[in-house]
Amino acid sequence: MFEFTPDYSSYSTTELLNSLSLVDRERFAGRLADIRSELARRGVRYEETREMDGDKPRYKVKLLKTVPSENLSKQWQQTSHDVEIGDEDEKEAEHLGDATYWLFALGLLWWFSSWNDNFHPSLLTKSLMLVFIGLFVFMLLPKVLQRNNEDLADQARKTLLLMVAIGIGVLPFSLAQLHKVIAASTKPNATVLEIYNGNRWSCNERVLLEINDGRMVEVCGVPSYIFDRVRPNDQVQIEQLKSVFGITVDSGRIAIIEK
Repeated sequence: MFEFTPDYSSYSTTELLNSLSLVDRERFAGRLADIRSELARRGVRYEETREMDGDKPRYKVKLLKTVPSENLSKQWQQTSHDVEIGDEDEKEAEHLGDATYWLFALGLLWWFSSWNDNFHPSLLTKSLMLVFIGLFVFMLLPKVLQRNNEDLADQARKTLLLMVAIGIGVLPFSLAQLHKVIAASTKPNATVLEIYNGNRWSCNERVLLEINDGRMVEVCGVPSYIFDRVRPNDQVQIEQLKSVFGITVDSGRIAIIEK
C-alpha cells in the first residue's frame, strides 16, 4: 500500500523536534530515519528521553544547540508538551533582542542630542552608514525571505535588525568621536539667513547661516546674549571643527562683525 511521506525539509526545526517525539517509531521507522537525517543535515543537537505511559513508550526531546550558527530564536520556540527547548538558546535570543532595542533607542537619542552639539555629518559619513546597512541587507535579505527553514529566516531577521541598529547608532556615533579627534579648527565668516525662536524637537534658538564657501548650516542652542543681537543679513564669524566626517559649529562662539 502506498504510504504518504511528509516533506521534512519544509518543516521548521521545532516542528521536526515535535515530530521526533510523536512519531510512531514501530510503524513508521522510515519517517523516524528521515526526521533524524534532516535534523543532522541542519546541525541540530538534541537529547531524547524515553518514558513509559502505561504500556506505551513516550519520548521527550530536548534541543541542546544548533551548529554552526542557526540557533533557534524565541519566536519559533512554540513547543508541544513533548518538546523542551534549552534555556541557553532562549537567553541568547532574549539578549539579541535587548541589544537591538537599546541600540535603536541610543541611536535615536544620539541623533537628537547631536543637534545640540551642532554636529553636521558629511556625505562621507552618511555614505558609510548606507554602505554598512546595505551590505548586511544584501547578505541577509535572501535568508530572511527564504521559506525552507523558518528558524534560519527568523535568526537572519533578528541579526539584520541588530546590524541596522548599529548602522544608525553606533557607527555615526563612532565617526563623530573620531571627527573630534582629527578635526581642524577654523573661523570662517558667514551670513545670517534666518533666526528661529521656536522649538523643533531638541533644536531651539537656532540660526541658519550661509558660510562664505556657500554651505548652509543650522546652529542650535544659540545663547540668548547672542541670539537676541543677531538679525537676518548680519555678517558673523563662527568657530567650527571640520573633518572628512562633518563639521561641528560652536553655538557659543558666534561673533557679530560690526559694519
